[in-house]
Amino acid sequence: MPDGSFSTYLPDFARYLETSTRLAKQTIDRYLYELRVFAEKIGDPPLAEVSPQVLLDWNAAFHDQKLAPGTINQKHAALRKFCEYLDLFLESPEGPRLVRALKRLGPGRGYIPQRTAYSLSQEDFEGLLATALEKPRIGERDAALLHFLWDTGCRAGEASALLLPDLDLAERVAVVVGKRSKQRAVRFTPAGVQRLASWLKERLTWRILPGVENVFISSGGRQLSRNDISTIVHTISQKAGSEQPVWSHLFRHSAITRLLNNGMPLQDVSKFVGHDSPATTLGYMHQDAEHVREAYDRATNRSKGGDDGGDTAAYTL
Repeated sequence: MPDGSFSTYLPDFARYLETSTRLAKQTIDRYLYELRVFAEKIGDPPLAEVSPQVLLDWNAAFHDQKLAPGTINQKHAALRKFCEYLDLFLESPEGPRLVRALKRLGPGRGYIPQRTAYSLSQEDFEGLLATALEKPRIGERDAALLHFLWDTGCRAGEASALLLPDLDLAERVAVVVGKRSKQRAVRFTPAGVQRLASWLKERLTWRILPGVENVFISSGGRQLSRNDISTIVHTISQKAGSEQPVWSHLFRHSAITRLLNNGMPLQDVSKFVGHDSPATTLGYMHQDAEHVREAYDRATNRSKGGDDGGDTAAYTL
């Protein structure tokens, strides 16, 4: 068993996840990211010094940050998986001790999600795009990323893992890897092609680390992580002065709403965005009362003076 700081265990843990579990690459990357952050937050001490009190303080900080329960659960899951690895494969007594402490921790009372999902309008999106393009060079990457999320409704992790060989600009299609390592094809608009083409041309001038084939990379030449993408979207929205919060997954809500509103069948939208059930897809749709009223009028032919001779002004929802 390694005799060093907490982080010295992570390379072997990464190999365990990659070779002995069926976890998706996005999940493995997220676990390792959360553990590196955890190690940094607690000062990367020897494993024996990671006490239940350390975990309590770590968890309490989430309350101050007003993190949503889902975000906290992701952090707990990464540490819990690591502790199980310590117990089962390194026969370390620290593993069970920390697992017991983790079970006593939770989001706690008063934690509520800080974001209410809605749908971005075309005007909202164009404002974000213009703000991204204000920055030279890196703006090409950010604009291409925003357009890709807008067109495809991809999750941030799927955009993060997108590889150059899986992108076909001529056919306007990309192959992405979703949850449980499921592959699917997504399409994007001609405007999205232009943004991606501009970024790929700019990408050729960047220093890229060996072996990195990801479409979206950092200024240091590595793959953009899911968290990097979230930060980019948040930063751009802040600079654009968005009236409501904007985060990466909101683009997914917006794409689903837009596709359904424009007449794409529910089953096709569900398949396009990688949902197992159309019911899940419907949960992502957001419509305002005016849109519902207009849709109802079209469906009942009232707006054209249908057979019932009704006055559309008398009907509101």
